[in-house]
Amino acid sequence: MRLPTWGRAVVGVGLLAIYQVMLDNFWLAGVLGSPHGGFAGSLSWSAMLILATVLADLFHDTRRGRKVFPWASLLVLVLGVALAWWVPVSKNRVSSTYVLISLGASTLLFWLFDGLCDGRGLILEHLSVWGENPLLLYVLHYVLLGFLVLPPIPFWHIEAPLWLVAIQAVGLLAVLSWIGFVFRRKKWIFSL
Repeated sequence: MRLPTWGRAVVGVGLLAIYQVMLDNFWLAGVLGSPHGGFAGSLSWSAMLILATVLADLFHDTRRGRKVFPWASLLVLVLGVALAWWVPVSKNRVSSTYVLISLGASTLLFWLFDGLCDGRGLILEHLSVWGENPLLLYVLHYVLLGFLVLPPIPFWHIEAPLWLVAIQAVGLLAVLSWIGFVFRRKKWIFSL
């Protein structure tokens, strides 16, 4: 992590390439049989984190990197899509294409929302409220989801029509947003 930006880029790409070669030749059964790819899959997740720090460095370099950031993110996304002709895009495999597409798409989406909130004067209040207590709202969404999933009524969950799923999703998001606004009003920040 203490390497310069270009050094981390080399390490991240190299680690991802090594992982993909090992996955294709030796590790596929073990990775598919383990949650999140198991120990072997942690190499690919690590490469994703290292490459994310490279893109973060570009984003925070207001002099030159900020202009390069969206193009670098787009390059990562395009590289992942291009490699998908040969390497399957799979979260279960933690494939290099999955890592590149996820990283490129998420950083481009981040860049878009950052531009909407800061650079263009548009304030997305709901997103900023969610961003103040993300871990709390993430855990609470599982608790609230339990109310939708646990009742043994097929019509309510398993066989739910699209209109009911939409109402449930809107209700879940509304309750979580309300909790976020309550925490903001009381100036409560939940963090580890």
